[in-house]
Amino acid sequence: MRRLALALLASSAVGVGFGQAVSAADIPVKARRAPVPVAVPYSWSGFYVGAHVGVGWGRKQWSGPGCDTFDGFSLCGGANRGSHTATGPLGGVQAGFNLQSGYAVFGIEAQYSWANLKGDHRDTASGVLPDIPGVPGPALFTRTDLFATSIKGIGTIAGRIGLTSWPNDRTLFYVKGGAAYVKEDYTQSLSATIDRTCGSNCDITANGQLSASHSRWGWMAGIGVEYGLFDNWSAKVEYNYLDFGNKSVTLVGSGCALSANFPTTCGALSHVQEVRQEIHLIKFGLNYRFGGKAPVVAKY
Repeated sequence: MRRLALALLASSAVGVGFGQAVSAADIPVKARRAPVPVAVPYSWSGFYVGAHVGVGWGRKQWSGPGCDTFDGFSLCGGANRGSHTATGPLGGVQAGFNLQSGYAVFGIEAQYSWANLKGDHRDTASGVLPDIPGVPGPALFTRTDLFATSIKGIGTIAGRIGLTSWPNDRTLFYVKGGAAYVKEDYTQSLSATIDRTCGSNCDITANGQLSASHSRWGWMAGIGVEYGLFDNWSAKVEYNYLDFGNKSVTLVGSGCALSANFPTTCGALSHVQEVRQEIHLIKFGLNYRFGGKAPVVAKY
């Protein structure tokens, strides 16, 4: 009997242990949450470089007498020589530095654009020349000048002040202002006729070609928006206004006067023109900022 009691007691203990194990297996294990990615706050601070493309247009107002003497006649254009708009594409590079403090971003940026902005216009003047001793009747003249401009390079160096909608925002609205530089070529092509009443053999035809390369400084102002794309890359679009005031440009070249009854006369020409200039630019750019990237860390 004693052995039977011990056997029953042992089997009961085994059964209880087995039941507890089964019950424990039925208890659900608390699910662990997946890590939530948290981006490091975005910052505009640091040095950056980039490139841009765009378009430009600029108004050129010409003025100056531009007088020439052919066979004793002084042929001058009017004081206002007209204007034209130079338009075309551009592309270049930029570099700068930003420092962010809360919502505000302060910086300085230099840009240079290789450009191909071209334009031209014609200016025509006519009148009656004084009588010539021994030649019957007055002489009528007509003069036409073709003025052309080709902008080759545009540079700016400016301070920038920007604002974000909140301190860690990737959208930056900014204004800028500073100095502007332009490099360009000027040409002036002239043609003139002197019609004498003594006949076609008395007529005089004159022509000339002048040119100049010129660099000048002015001021600029602009506005734009830049957006942080990924890692250290950002894209921007901006508008610039450049004003170079009224400056003197000396064009030099040569000209000739031809007539059936007179020998051909050629000589050097030099004209001083006043050119009033302003330029508008729209640029689309891409920047890369040096420094730590904006990594993603996991938070449990």
